[in-house]
Amino acid sequence: SLVTAQDVATAGTVFEDADVRVSAALVNHPPFEVALAYRVDSADGSIAISGDTTPCDAMVDLARDVDVLVHEVVHPTALTQLAQGTNASTIKQHMVDSHTMLDHVGQVAQRAGARLLVLSHLIPHTGVSDEEWTAPVREHFDGDVLVGHDLDVVTLTGGTIDIQRAIRGNEVLS
Repeated sequence: SLVTAQDVATAGTVFEDADVRVSAALVNHPPFEVALAYRVDSADGSIAISGDTTPCDAMVDLARDVDVLVHEVVHPTALTQLAQGTNASTIKQHMVDSHTMLDHVGQVAQRAGARLLVLSHLIPHTGVSDEEWTAPVREHFDGDVLVGHDLDVVTLTGGTIDIQRAIRGNEVLS
């Protein structure tokens, strides 16, 4: 078999061979008791992926000195948009209690010492420009910031980060 599936429910090393180590951390995503973030380390560098989480020490510790941190983020306008929905108070409270707000994601990346922060799982995913995502983050984070879009490619080779933006229509995003 080429793939062996394995359930993961605890923090620590979840896979390791001569080429790569995959680690997990338990992060805070109520109401779930088990929510995991992952880190992949190899000779080419390191990448951490937050999954859904609030800002928490476990995420910072997992991402310590990582080359690339891919982190979920909620823009404040999402809460305003959700307030217009029929179950707005429930959704709004979930977002505040279970996710990372825009003004905190840069602090997480800075505390961890990440080189590149890729904003992902954007809420809302439309109606907010890349600059509206990145400007508030840069107030708290000294590294590079990229708003992740579908089909973008971030390659890590020997510690060098290469970013290839997807082509949308006739426009290449940079």
